[in-house]
Amino acid sequence: MNTEEKIKFDHDKKQFMNELNNRNSDIEKCIQYCEEYDFDSFNGIKESIKTNKITKLFLIGMGSSLYASQYALAQLEHCNILTLSIEAAEFKNKYIHLVDEHTLLVIISQSGNSKEIVDAIEELKSRNCSFELITITNNLNGYLYTNYKNSILLNASKEFYISHNSYLNTLIVIKYLLEYLFDETHFSLKTDNELLIKLNDFDEEILKHKSSILTLFENIVCVDFIYDINSKFNTINSTLLLREGIGLMTACYSKNEYLHGEHLVEIPNKLLCLIGVDDKEDKYNEIMSESHVTKQIILTPSSKTKVEVYDNKIKINILADIKDLAEMIFFNQVVAWRMEM
Repeated sequence: MNTEEKIKFDHDKKQFMNELNNRNSDIEKCIQYCEEYDFDSFNGIKESIKTNKITKLFLIGMGSSLYASQYALAQLEHCNILTLSIEAAEFKNKYIHLVDEHTLLVIISQSGNSKEIVDAIEELKSRNCSFELITITNNLNGYLYTNYKNSILLNASKEFYISHNSYLNTLIVIKYLLEYLFDETHFSLKTDNELLIKLNDFDEEILKHKSSILTLFENIVCVDFIYDINSKFNTINSTLLLREGIGLMTACYSKNEYLHGEHLVEIPNKLLCLIGVDDKEDKYNEIMSESHVTKQIILTPSSKTKVEVYDNKIKINILADIKDLAEMIFFNQVVAWRMEM
C-alpha cells in the first residue's frame, strides 16, 4: 500500500467507524420519524391496491438501495400484485414501457441524485404517462426530495462505499411503508422499544467471540455466500461490502443453485457464509457433503441470540425479531475489525 492508498484507507476506515458508532442513533431517529410520518397521505394508493387498480409494484434503485428494495419481495409474495426490484438503468432501458396507471413506483436513492435514477424519472416525465410514485432518500437537498412530495427520509449518517446505516434504515422504512400499504405483510422485524436493546445484546454476543471470528477469516481470499430466499437482500449487500471494504473475492448463490456447479470451483483459502440457512436442514447437509470447503460461518434465525464456536465453523443464532438487521450488522462488524488490523 503506497502513501496515497494508506491516506485514503485511513480516511475510509475513520468514516466507516463513525458510521458504525452512529448506528443505533440513526435507527432510533428513523423509527421515530416513521412513527410520526403521515402515511395516510398514501391512502389513495392503498385503496388503489385494495381494489386492484394498482397491479404492479416496481422498486427502483442502484447498489445498496437496490439490494434493500429486495426486502420487499419476500414480504409481498402472498399479495395479489406483481412486484419487481429493478436496477435503475435497466428499468429505463427495458421496463419503462410497462409503466401505466396501474403502476406504483417506489424509487430509492441514498443521495437522491443518482444519474440513473434522475434519467429514468425524466424519461417517464417525457412520456406523460400516469402512475403513482413514492420516493425514499437520505438527502433533503437531493433531486428526489426537492421535486416529489411523496418522499420519505432515511435519517441516516453519511455512508461508506457500501451504505451501512442508510441501508439498515431503508429496510426499516420499507417495513413501515409496506405494512401501511398491504394488510397481508407480516414482517419478522419488530421495531418496538426493545429493538435497540436486542441489537446491543447481539453486538455484545459477537464481541465475545471476536477472536474466533477473526481467526476463521485468517488467510481467507474468497468467500462464497449462500442464502435462503428470505435473506437474499442482506447477502447480496454483504457480498459487495466484503469485496469493496476489505478486498476479498466474493460470490453469491441461493442455497438451491450452489450445487449446480459452483461448489466444484476449487479456490484455496475459501470460506462459506450461509445466511438464513440452518445447519440442521437437509439442504445444508447436501451442500456440505459435496463441497470441498471446510471453513464456514452460519447465520440462522432462532429464538435467542447465541454464538456457537466449533472447529472451522461458527454458528450465529440470531433472535428472529432482529434477523433482518443483524445479518448485515454482523458483516459490517467483521469489516470494521479487519480494518483495525
